[in-house]
Amino acid sequence: MIPLRLLVDDLLRGFSGSLGARGQDLVVFSSGRLPRSVYSDFTRLEEILRIILSNAIDASSAGALIEFSINMETSSRGRKGLRIEISDQGCGMTRHEGKRLFSVAEGATGLAGLRGGEIAGELVRQLDGELTVASMPDEGTTVSLWTPAEVAETSGIWSSFNGTLIAFDANEERSLGLMQQMGMLGGHGELYHDPEEFTCALEGLGRNASSETVILLQIDDPEARAELILSTFRRFKGSDVRLILSVPGDQAGKGDFAIATGRILPRPFSPWDLADEVGLYEMEPPALLEESDSGSVCDAQGEGPNILLVEDDAANKRVADGLLLKLGLRADWAENGEVALEKMAGKSYDLILMDCQMPIMDGYATTREIRRREHLKGDGWHVPIIAVTANAMAGDRERCLKAGMDDYLTKPVRKALLEEKINEALARSSPGLVKEEPSWDDLLEAEEPEEPSIGDVFGDQGLPDVIRELAEGTGTEAARDIIVDFLDSNDTLITEISEGISEQNREKVLRASHTLKGTAELVGLFSTSEKAALIEAAARDDLWNDLEDLESRLQIASRVESPALRSVIERCPARTSESMF
Repeated sequence: MIPLRLLVDDLLRGFSGSLGARGQDLVVFSSGRLPRSVYSDFTRLEEILRIILSNAIDASSAGALIEFSINMETSSRGRKGLRIEISDQGCGMTRHEGKRLFSVAEGATGLAGLRGGEIAGELVRQLDGELTVASMPDEGTTVSLWTPAEVAETSGIWSSFNGTLIAFDANEERSLGLMQQMGMLGGHGELYHDPEEFTCALEGLGRNASSETVILLQIDDPEARAELILSTFRRFKGSDVRLILSVPGDQAGKGDFAIATGRILPRPFSPWDLADEVGLYEMEPPALLEESDSGSVCDAQGEGPNILLVEDDAANKRVADGLLLKLGLRADWAENGEVALEKMAGKSYDLILMDCQMPIMDGYATTREIRRREHLKGDGWHVPIIAVTANAMAGDRERCLKAGMDDYLTKPVRKALLEEKINEALARSSPGLVKEEPSWDDLLEAEEPEEPSIGDVFGDQGLPDVIRELAEGTGTEAARDIIVDFLDSNDTLITEISEGISEQNREKVLRASHTLKGTAELVGLFSTSEKAALIEAAARDDLWNDLEDLESRLQIASRVESPALRSVIERCPARTSESMF
């Protein structure tokens, strides 16, 4: 499952340095409201977009604008998907050159004329997507990607904006993207390119300015526009008006204006970033289950459901145990499907969390056998099975459901989503284990159990967000153990991948790369995880000529990222009787 904000934010962070060095702008927008998340393959999709974006940046001159639009779109065959278009201001190409750009062996669709184009083309093929190009000489190029994507979470990205947003941007070309972003928020928007007209509009606000008024200045050179910036902020100093200054990322924090204004929105920014600054927040539905005083999800008698966790990877097991413990739940463990069937022969379970890829007997075969035994038994009992997998393509979800599973979670698993899926599964199969849904008033009045904050536990260690999130979900001691276990196994897994590639041992490469993909993402080594995922995909399709280069990229990513993770452990020693981390 892909949270769309996470996908876009990762790309913006990754390219902000390149854009700043060239004085280029990147604007992200959508023509409509987007779902919070979709079912697709995060790693493949992000790698494709990185290749397209890097080429767009290289093709564009200094100071150029690059546009990134993202929308949900149904194909001509009725398939739901994501349409992402990236437009540059490069030299462009003729129609004939555009056709050659997509010419690769055996008629596959890819970006063979671009750096990394063949890899992008192969990844698009694996996603069952489409790539097209529109270009004219001296008019730039637009690369359009469509990939199947089912809506996973339909709730609104943010609450509705009912106020007035008045914006200034002297760059008329860039401001078209800003208008799209403003339209996504709702409310009333006004955009000015001339400083005098903008100032007159502010004067016209008069007493109508309120907490529902937002003023945004999008500036390229803060020093050159210092008078406009400071006069605007002095005009509304002490009022309820929300004032935002957007500047290039390398300009944020420079000059006296930073002290005077306070609220800085560095570019490039996404519609989600703008929504945060405007004061809109992601909406969350109320939980289906009520937490007891101990924070547990259980029935009125305090007895939790019997859960079986089927998972072969030790790190993933630790994470699942920690998340369940935070929900007041415990699970029996089976390291593969055969062990799971043995445990089920001696005990009845209310819920099964099933990994899909395991040695000896995988999750698909195990689920089919469970359903066969239920059918033969004939008593009507159907144990809910939730797939827990590192794969995130819509086709993978369908494969899980076809095997007999009831629902689907992608790794890394988040506590809130795990709780939601458990709630839904138990509500369908064992209503007696689920409390009556609480009202909003009950939720607001409920007191949370007192726990030390993450700041109390970690102090000012400067820890990465992903490590903090891991510790919040599993507990600090468990998080540290997971990191230590990963560091101990990381080199071994990379060695197994290298040996498997040398031996052209497909199963060995698949097994090691799949494990590394999941555990590296779990501890925040995203580049290592991405490279492992590419190796897994290439090995699955027997692309042995590509694997040596991918292995080299994996080695580099690991050498760059692993020392930072080791430093976290060095700064956070094992728990003593006095402290954790």
